Amino acid sequence: MTLLHWPTQSLLPSNPAGWARQPYPGTLIAVDGVDGSGRATQLELLALWLQVQGYGVVSTAWNSSKLVARTIREARQQNSLTPLTYSILHATDVAARHEAEIIPALRAGYVVLVDRSIFTAFARDSARGVARDWLYILYAFGLRPDLSFYLRIDAARSIGRVAGIGGEASIDEAIESASAGLVLDSFARFQERVISEYEHLVEPFDMLPIDATLPIKSQQDHLRDVVSATLVARNGKHTSVLTPQSLSPPLDADVELPAHGLPGTLIVVEGGDRSGRSTQVRLLVEWLEKRGQAVVQTDWNTSPHISKAIHKAKADGALRPITYSLFYAADFADRVASVIMPALARGEVVVADRYVYTAFARDSARGADRRWLRALYAFAPRPDVVFYLRVPPGVTAQRAPSVAVKARDAYELGLDLGLSLDPEQSFQLYQQQVFDELESLQASQQFVTLDGQQAVDEIQRVVRDTLRTAVPQCARRP
Repeated sequence: MTLLHWPTQSLLPSNPAGWARQPYPGTLIAVDGVDGSGRATQLELLALWLQVQGYGVVSTAWNSSKLVARTIREARQQNSLTPLTYSILHATDVAARHEAEIIPALRAGYVVLVDRSIFTAFARDSARGVARDWLYILYAFGLRPDLSFYLRIDAARSIGRVAGIGGEASIDEAIESASAGLVLDSFARFQERVISEYEHLVEPFDMLPIDATLPIKSQQDHLRDVVSATLVARNGKHTSVLTPQSLSPPLDADVELPAHGLPGTLIVVEGGDRSGRSTQVRLLVEWLEKRGQAVVQTDWNTSPHISKAIHKAKADGALRPITYSLFYAADFADRVASVIMPALARGEVVVADRYVYTAFARDSARGADRRWLRALYAFAPRPDVVFYLRVPPGVTAQRAPSVAVKARDAYELGLDLGLSLDPEQSFQLYQQQVFDELESLQASQQFVTLDGQQAVDEIQRVVRDTLRTAVPQCARRP
């Protein structure tokens, strides 16, 4: 069962404070603040007190999803991801914990304590230069807490506390700050930026500041007073209401991707499974290389930092729709930053076997709001040419042997959508939905549509002729 709802227009207010609070019978309490602010101590004491009062308590912490945390740690060790890719990976962690931990507990009436919430993502990522408006869209699936506490402390004191306990708590933030173009010695300045961003969030999101320099007991007494009053007031009767004035202007469902503006050429080949896409990519790369072009090929879900985690999660059957979508977005963002843009900057030809349009089609087939998807992938450079191999699902089904179909994972078969219990039938129904989405895209995105049922050589001839006309610089010999 899908626990999170896909973000929609009603979840994207022009004023972020208009987001509705979570609608479940439980109570969601978040404590945010920089390292050294005492979050963990206060949450541990609060959890013990709530349990003594007879409340069921579930605690969850930042970057603790089994699906994603290891991937983030390994990427940090290599210092290889951009701030934007980190943002999407952390959003994947948040989505996974929402779906697997937070929402089930809230539905059961538990008090859920969150050690750093989406507000930490807003503060950290904004401090690294990621646009706030885009972050609000990225996290539009998130639940707004019933109570949000902000442990306020200045950078000098927080760093002093961190250093006093061995500095382990600061390692992650320090490494991430380095990935934003800073060095470890400038960790203090990074902390100051994060604190400044937190301060911007306090008023619009009704965060409750607590002086983290006060004695631990004084802070805890204040937390308990506010929490106790909130729990009594809620009494299991809370409902969520989103007022019309909080709604955003409609998002454009056909957001145009930005031109890359670089000397290279970006060529995309799209199409459903068994459409002959990979064969055409291989032939195109061979032809371009024979003509002396420097060619870089990139395939879907091939980030060295993220793809393995996706394959494992799919094999374990642990992905739900939003987590699935964000995981792939993180993989794509990493490839844009580490493969596609550098190659375009060098003047090379990039040939992509599937692009954002695959994500649009697959995620829309799973119920994603199209506007959210366009906004999520707004960082993707616009291709110079997109070839779309049109092959009706009935034909692709004939090309896929029964054994090969059954060997696919549940997500590739569409079994997570509940279309059919029979793998082959589910695969065909899922492919039909993806095909319908690609058909809609090709009409609005100016794809070069190719008849995928023609002979392989004939299709390749059309591809080459099109390139000679549309982007002659990549088709001619250097």
